[in-house]
Amino acid sequence: MITITSKVTTLNRFPQLTAQVSRLARDCCQQAAEEGARAAAAIAARRRLPIQVQPVTPTEDGWLAGFVCAHPAAWFQDLGTLGNRERPLKRSPSGKRSRAPGTGIEPLYFNHAGKKAGRKRQRDAIARGLPR
Repeated sequence: MITITSKVTTLNRFPQLTAQVSRLARDCCQQAAEEGARAAAAIAARRRLPIQVQPVTPTEDGWLAGFVCAHPAAWFQDLGTLGNRERPLKRSPSGKRSRAPGTGIEPLYFNHAGKKAGRKRQRDAIARGLPR
C-alpha cells in the first residue's frame, strides 16, 4: 500500500519580527517629531518662540515622541486672543466689554502645522519601511 506523508517544519521568528517592527515604529516616531518640530519652528520663529524635540520614550503600548514650546505664552500665541470663543460663557457678561477690532494676539496655529507635517512624515516613513 502506498502512503503519502508530509512534514511541516515551523520556525519561531516572532521575536525577530517584533524587534524589527518595534525598531521601525521607534524610528518613525523620531522622524515625525523632528519634522513636526521643523514645521512648527518655521511658523513660531515669527515671534521667537523656541520649539524643542522631545526624545522617543517607550510607553506600555508603543513609542512616544513629540515637540514642545516651553514659552509661557505659547498657548496664546498658537490659538490667539481675538475673542473667537469655542465654548459658551457660563453666564452673560456684565457691562459693556468690547475690544477694538484688530487688537489682541493674532493666532499662528504652529501646533496644528507641526502635527500635520509630523503625521505625513510618519506615514511616509512607515510606507518606506514596510516590506512589499
